[in-house]
Amino acid sequence: AQEPKIKQCPSCQRPGPFRLNSSQTQYRNYQTAVLQETPGTVPPGRLPRWIEVVLVDDLVDIARPGDEIQVTGIFRNHFDPLLNHKQGFPVFTTILEANSVRRRVDDLQESMTNEEKEELKLLSH
Repeated sequence: AQEPKIKQCPSCQRPGPFRLNSSQTQYRNYQTAVLQETPGTVPPGRLPRWIEVVLVDDLVDIARPGDEIQVTGIFRNHFDPLLNHKQGFPVFTTILEANSVRRRVDDLQESMTNEEKEELKLLSH
């Protein structure tokens, strides 16, 4: 595998070149996903809004594409110098750093009482 090239410091955006010290690098599960409004809730003629969500550690692979989920997290903006240079004015990209992800199916199952679950089982037979 080829060593990744680090072109600028993530904290101060100072230009490199930098070398990756693989013996002191810490790795962790990391995933990005796109969270989008449910198409059924969007008024006709309008596109669903979306935001990129960053999932780390135990939040990775909780949901699959198409799942309805509830995400709690930190809304962050990121100053992108390359994008700002092209546009000629300040442009910020936004992401959501997830702290918690719950599938909506799990919410439905938790809200049912034991009696309702038994009744549902009887009706299904």
